[in-house]
Amino acid sequence: LTLRAAEGREPTIAVSAGSSDRTFGLQIASHFLTLEDIEVTGGGAMGAISVLASDGVHLLNVDLSGATNGVYAQFSKSPVVSGSTISATESGIALRDLSVNALVDGNTVRDAETGVFLSGRTDERLFAVDATVTGNTFEGVGDDIDTEGTATIRDGSGETKQVGGEPPENSMLDIVLYAATATTIGALFYPYARRRLGGIR
Repeated sequence: LTLRAAEGREPTIAVSAGSSDRTFGLQIASHFLTLEDIEVTGGGAMGAISVLASDGVHLLNVDLSGATNGVYAQFSKSPVVSGSTISATESGIALRDLSVNALVDGNTVRDAETGVFLSGRTDERLFAVDATVTGNTFEGVGDDIDTEGTATIRDGSGETKQVGGEPPENSMLDIVLYAATATTIGALFYPYARRRLGGIR
C-alpha cells in the first residue's frame, strides 16, 4: 500500500481532537508497515501517530506536533522511530503495554514533559521492557527518558543499563519466574527422587 500526497501538495495529515481523548492523527494496526516523510499535526489528539498491536512498524523522518503524545505505541513489537522531529505536551514517544524491542534513534524531541516514556504496565501488573534509545536530541524536555517498572535500555554501542523499579510483588512476571525456578529445581531433583523411591514397592 502506497499513500502519496496529491501533486504539488505536502504530505500532511491534520486532525482536531474535539471532545474525544482517544483521537489519533493516524492509527496503525498493521504489521511491517513503513511510514516515511510525512507530517502529522495532532490538534490536541491523544497521539499524532498510534501504533496498536503491530510488529515491525517503522516511522522514518516524520514530523509530529500538536498532540499529547507524538508516537503512542501499545502492545507492539520491534517498533522503530528514527530521524524524526517530534513535539508534544506529554511524551514525545510513549511505548506502553508491552511494546518491546524498540529502536528510538536519531530523533529530535521538543517541548514535552518526557522525551521517551517506557512502560510495561498492563492493568495492575508491571512487566520488564527493553529498548535501544540512541542519538536523540531533547530540547525543552523535562525528563529525557522515563520509565514505569523496570526497563533495559541499550545505546548504540550495545551498552545496557537498568532503569526504574522492580515489578510489584505477586505480579505476573513474579509468577512466571517462580514457576520457571520451580520447574528447574524439580527437573534437577527428579532423577534422585526416582532412584530413592525406586526400591519401594
